[in-house]
Amino acid sequence: MIRIKAGVAGIFAFITGGIREDAYHSMFILSVDEKMLLGSFHLPEGQAESGRKTCMDIMRSIELLNIQKNTEAYKSI
Repeated sequence: MIRIKAGVAGIFAFITGGIREDAYHSMFILSVDEKMLLGSFHLPEGQAESGRKTCMDIMRSIELLNIQKNTEAYKSI
């Protein structure tokens, strides 16, 4: 579990075997307005180290915006 701007996220990372090469998978779960936000990030296993950093950067960039304001803006389009 890590704390990010949007709250607390759970992370699950693993490597699976592939036909040509193994694959690195990183998944995260974040609670947003009592709903579950599920994200995933996948790379060739050889890029796992840089992939971990990229995935963390993506997660740290998640921000919850004012839902009512966004809904009104969406309706005006």
